Amino acid sequence: MPPSPSPVLSGVLEIGILKPNNATEDWEQAQLVQWARHFSWGQLLFHIPNENHHHDTPLGVRSGVPDLMLPVPMDGKHGMFIEMKRAKGGRLSESQKKWLTWLNELGYVAVCCHGWLEAREAIEKYMHIERENEQ
Repeated sequence: MPPSPSPVLSGVLEIGILKPNNATEDWEQAQLVQWARHFSWGQLLFHIPNENHHHDTPLGVRSGVPDLMLPVPMDGKHGMFIEMKRAKGGRLSESQKKWLTWLNELGYVAVCCHGWLEAREAIEKYMHIERENEQ
């Protein structure tokens, strides 16, 4: 069993970065990746560089592909995809909705998470991680 990460309280990680009032999607995603790196499987979590592409390209960029992938099979699922949104605001485009639906139908867990704490909870559920009480 991988070691538990350091406690996270009120959006403050052990490095002491306070959550900005209007945190961006990038900030939320960076916090999630930093948290995940405390686990051996977290080394496999990667970003799919697809930002600002609202149409498909000849090089294989596809509009709506989720932001992150965790290629760890669990409970008969092939892996996990996460579309990150800011904790406050942010909504799925039609192409993002289609991708999440397709990926779920193909045997992945594909979710939209608003904020890194929601994404952490989704990963914990997928990976069967029980968090110690955070007081």
